[in-house]
Amino acid sequence: MAEPPPPPTPRSSSPGEERSKGEEEERPKGRPPPPTPELRLFDTRTKAVVPFKPRVEGKVGMYVCGVTPYDFSHVGHARAYIAFDVLYRYLTYLGYEVNYVRNFTDIDDKIMDNGKAYTIEGDVYFSVDNFPDYLCLSGRKLDHNLPGKRVAVDTRKRNPADFALWKSAKEGEPSWVSPWGRGRPGWHIECSAMSAYYLGKVFDIHGGGKDLIFPHHENELAQSQEAYPESEVKCWMHNGFVNKDGQKMAKADKNFFTIRDIISLYHPMALRHYMTALKQLKEKALKRAGMTAEQLQQLIEQRTLARKNKDFAESDRIRTELSALGIALMDEPTGTLWKPSEPELTEES
Repeated sequence: MAEPPPPPTPRSSSPGEERSKGEEEERPKGRPPPPTPELRLFDTRTKAVVPFKPRVEGKVGMYVCGVTPYDFSHVGHARAYIAFDVLYRYLTYLGYEVNYVRNFTDIDDKIMDNGKAYTIEGDVYFSVDNFPDYLCLSGRKLDHNLPGKRVAVDTRKRNPADFALWKSAKEGEPSWVSPWGRGRPGWHIECSAMSAYYLGKVFDIHGGGKDLIFPHHENELAQSQEAYPESEVKCWMHNGFVNKDGQKMAKADKNFFTIRDIISLYHPMALRHYMTALKQLKEKALKRAGMTAEQLQQLIEQRTLARKNKDFAESDRIRTELSALGIALMDEPTGTLWKPSEPELTEES
């Protein structure tokens, strides 16, 4: 089910141009308006921070995968809600008209025609061996896909990594009539279908938690490109996890707090104040290190390139220098993050 938000307050067609009358009156005559800040986003597919430029000037299409509501939402889910809500609000603040589509989890003949899918007893599977760009988003290798780790092994499949486009009907489950008999769509199909319906086959931002990079978004990307060769997402974005005791917060590990648990203990405005304080800690860390966020990001990108080129001496040098300045780097599957830390003393200190 898709849940487009209320349309944003109308703004000027050029992002950043609209100003209130009071602001116009206060600005001295002849002084130009302040420039619109450049928005830079980390693209999971290219593994790089890139300037954001919408496909259509003044308009943004954004699709974000929501939760599977098997229970009350926990704090890890809240991070995704807030992360993309902040992005949506900032885009509207800049003056963009944002079509923001969110889903929560409750086939196409063209894929069959070009040989990218096959049927087994009413089930339809996507053949990953026939899609050369499979795993371009996560950067994994097929050898890394451990059969049976996420779903039960189906020995009928040509490749254990092949995923379902359509599942044959089972007793007690909802089902619909299809060319392959009664059944239901595979769980990746809904996002391909809804994003294409509400935003078109090419749109600007696709988001979700980083646990969705594989297999969900990898499979969604593959099936969308085979169904519609012109389909494209300009920027894939993924928020990180909320950790507890060094581990990802998850219901399966029984180490989570629900949102209702937290707000029963702390007022939401108190939590907002706490998060603001964390942001200020980062700002102080940058000031103490004598650099801007852009300069730090540039160093992180230099280190990423050094690691890619197996220049580990240069990679270690950058990490050590930043650590001495009170900036700790954390390498994650989707990129390198940083956090404030106590400056480490070096031999030169």
